[in-house]
Amino acid sequence: MRFVLAWALMGWSFLAIHDAVVLADDPASSRDRINPDVAGNEEVERILRTFPGRGAVGDDSSPTPAAEAATQFELPEDLQIELVAAEPVVEQPL
Repeated sequence: MRFVLAWALMGWSFLAIHDAVVLADDPASSRDRINPDVAGNEEVERILRTFPGRGAVGDDSSPTPAAEAATQFELPEDLQIELVAAEPVVEQPL
């Protein structure tokens, strides 16, 4: 995988150039690879390999901290939200 550092030029951002280069060098990105240990059996593995993706997978940004995420919900005036459990205090299994 190689990285290209470029400043904004004619509408191209660093991210767009970086992504194009990464995809050109490594067509099977880490998001496209299936961890062989995740499927419990052959049928589930077959479904994982053949299921057509829908929409964008997401980005590689860090998750929003729980306390901050709780403030970002849009709620009706008569409804409240309260954070009662979050990592790192709560760990798996729940």
